[in-house]
Amino acid sequence: MCTCAHGGSEGVAGAVLFSDLMDEIEFLRDSTRILRMTAGRTVANLIAMLGFAGCISSQALVIESVHRDSMGQVIYLERAYRDADTMAYFMAYSDGGRVLRSFTRSNGDTLIEVLQCHEVVPSSVPELGSMRAYYGDEALVIQTSADSMWVIIPDGSLDPIWDTALTLQQGEQFLDIYRRSAHEYAALVASGQLTIDLSAAHLREVWEYRMLRGHLLSKRILANDGLVTNRQDFRYSGDSLFALSYFGTESVPYAVDSISWSTDSTEMKVVNCWLEDDQRSEYTIHFLGDSSVFLSGGETVVDHWVYDRTPWYVRFREAALREGPLCRSRIQRSGECLLRASCASTGNCSRNEHVWMPDGRLLETVVFRNGRFERSITYSYP
Repeated sequence: MCTCAHGGSEGVAGAVLFSDLMDEIEFLRDSTRILRMTAGRTVANLIAMLGFAGCISSQALVIESVHRDSMGQVIYLERAYRDADTMAYFMAYSDGGRVLRSFTRSNGDTLIEVLQCHEVVPSSVPELGSMRAYYGDEALVIQTSADSMWVIIPDGSLDPIWDTALTLQQGEQFLDIYRRSAHEYAALVASGQLTIDLSAAHLREVWEYRMLRGHLLSKRILANDGLVTNRQDFRYSGDSLFALSYFGTESVPYAVDSISWSTDSTEMKVVNCWLEDDQRSEYTIHFLGDSSVFLSGGETVVDHWVYDRTPWYVRFREAALREGPLCRSRIQRSGECLLRASCASTGNCSRNEHVWMPDGRLLETVVFRNGRFERSITYSYP
């Protein structure tokens, strides 16, 4: 799921710094609109997965990570693909997924980083034996005979806009996976029962960042029709950066974010302010050798690292933007430490242990919460 960085109630009320907090980031859905546009495509992809049709993406897989809970069930999956100068990150959750495509281009001395946010939406699933399952105003019609099943997607006048014929065995297999895809999406992808065609993902919005000599100048969020819906302009003042947020073409900002840092880069403070309703949130981070201390209100989180290779400019960038690391996937972030332990003033503690291959590639991450095993993350390479 993909959150618009600054969209009133859709705004995220605090910048994200640490990779484990990315689990809180969600992409907002306009379900009816998306399901109407992708109903036929979703069913076609499910049929393709059963071997009746198919489309293989030409992008090369770079790395895959699979997250399993304490019961061994797949709860999350990530894949990173490369296609020439474009990186594509596919994330699968239990109930859907997203595809992020990242590339850069130049305009004179200005570097433009483009992030395309696509959404993968599993279908609402009909109960086995029922005749219809509704997608907003549209319906999936299933007709059966003694030895076959006919799957139809009609338009508003009930004329078919997509259909296919299956044997009863194929149809039952399709309906089983179709039903499970609403709640076991990541597990089905990980097991190979669902195949992913990255080109079939629905484009939701595009984020463009303009940078000059490493400094952020502006950010623009464009809807899938190309119109600018949100924008940020960045201003620097000494050891501070201010981000003014606007809706569309409006000239009055609705929010002002700021980040300030110490000259020795051992402390930074982030403040997020909404101007209309006077809401305010802030936090401070202190860097103390191999540890960092996160302070927000009455909450304190202390992170201890065996080593941390995160460059300062990456921390700076992530703290300056509400949406956090963006296309900087957890696959990349997880390689920054051998061991990380976090303890919060609320009493919750977590510990991440990383296992490496002899060639230096990450093999596994094991996560413990409050002393108990919580989940494992395994990495594989083509």
